[in-house]
Amino acid sequence: MDNHDDMLHLNALARHFQVKFTVTGFFLGKLDRYAFTSVDKSKPICRGLSIFVILTKGSVKLVADGRSDKVVASGANLAFIRPHSTLNSMQPSHDCDGVMIASNDFFMVANMTFIKFHPDLPSDFMLGSGASMFSIEKDKIESLSWNFMRFVANMRDKDHLYWGEKLRLNSIEIYLEIFDIINRDVKMRNIKEESRAGDIFKRFFMSVNKNVTARREVGYYAEELCITPKYLNIVCKKMVNKNASSVIDDVAVMAASGLLRDFSLSVGQIAGMLNFKGQAAFTKFFKKMTGLTPTQFRYEY
Repeated sequence: MDNHDDMLHLNALARHFQVKFTVTGFFLGKLDRYAFTSVDKSKPICRGLSIFVILTKGSVKLVADGRSDKVVASGANLAFIRPHSTLNSMQPSHDCDGVMIASNDFFMVANMTFIKFHPDLPSDFMLGSGASMFSIEKDKIESLSWNFMRFVANMRDKDHLYWGEKLRLNSIEIYLEIFDIINRDVKMRNIKEESRAGDIFKRFFMSVNKNVTARREVGYYAEELCITPKYLNIVCKKMVNKNASSVIDDVAVMAASGLLRDFSLSVGQIAGMLNFKGQAAFTKFFKKMTGLTPTQFRYEY
């Protein structure tokens, strides 16, 4: 997806909000019952954006990658939809109040590459399908709200000599605040899971990222970890609620998506680089995982 298409997807998302603030590659919109009322129900809302949904009141039913989840102000009040995922639909409740934050590849590459993700962040933070759900404590909601208000205030102060730079720094600070919230949530949720299972999954995930272009068999990774494939599946189910094969497929799709952005490589070359038996096998796999052929993905995203 080139920068022009990135901007189109972000602007298309912004059109569903009555109250919204947008700068280059970054969007903040008020999420209430009026949002998404005019959306075409037969088409996905967007793809190719990093999206956070944060609620302070009510609820939102969302479908991402065909999987349904519910964001609730009194429970799991933060949802993350990954940039390689498709946001199919959103249904805010009558009393819904919150925000949606979205950014595209341009923003992430230009501003966020300095961030080093801490090992406490969930291993499926940037892979997997559907939405990842987290809980924000009240004091953190207040901290985030302060950052939002400051961003909006600076957005309106266009006479400031460093207006663009202030907004860029504000948006980065908002992301850092969210990453810290997710980290704290995971620590609390998994405090009893920092065990043999957690260690096995981390080593498995690292090995898959390193070797996915050559090996996609669960048995290979289980043998490397000196455990059975059955136990590896149990570990994966416990840690990320999916089996080992699905984790491997998710990483393979991420690798493929990155390679497809390089137009100097043919689809056949990419199939070979990912160790598929041929272009047809790669195309079948990619369409099964994303709903698009590699060529469609390349030119649409």
